[in-house]
Amino acid sequence: MSKFFAENWSVIASNPQVFFLFFILTVATTYIVTGHLLGSGLTATKERLEAAKDEITKLENDNDELKSQLSIHDVDINELKNAFSAQPKITVSKDEPKESKDGDIWVVPE
Repeated sequence: MSKFFAENWSVIASNPQVFFLFFILTVATTYIVTGHLLGSGLTATKERLEAAKDEITKLENDNDELKSQLSIHDVDINELKNAFSAQPKITVSKDEPKESKDGDIWVVPE
């Protein structure tokens, strides 16, 4: 950049208005073209980001709902396990069962 100014200083010093006009036009054109080219991509990226945030929020809500359903069903499952364990066990064997409680049935096949 300094080489450009050193080589062209005489032209710049003799016509500073033209130099600054071209400078402003170049910066403005670069800004507009860059904004146009990258702007649509940036907008699309922002939209995808918002959609991803919405999807994350939805999934977190679904996760919370499923956890609450699991806790409700966990109580039901524990009640069923307790009910099954309270039922008498029927054992069919020639040997006496190792564990038994009152109400269990032991059947000896012939």
